[in-house]
Amino acid sequence: MSEELKEAITYLKKAVKHSTSLDEFRHLDPSLIGAEERDLFEKMMMVVQRAIRNEEITKEDFSKYIGLK
Repeated sequence: MSEELKEAITYLKKAVKHSTSLDEFRHLDPSLIGAEERDLFEKMMMVVQRAIRNEEITKEDFSKYIGLK
């Protein structure tokens, strides 16, 4: 796993929202990231999307790494 991808995963963990009212449903919520960091959030998402497309990581593994599953 590249350092860039590791950095993206670490950063995106900040944007995981836990909804206790929906059986512990978890999802990425950009509103948890401040407006001043929105460009960085988008950049990190692009890093992950590129890694998935290039088969460096699977969607399932990404979900586990950031705490969605």
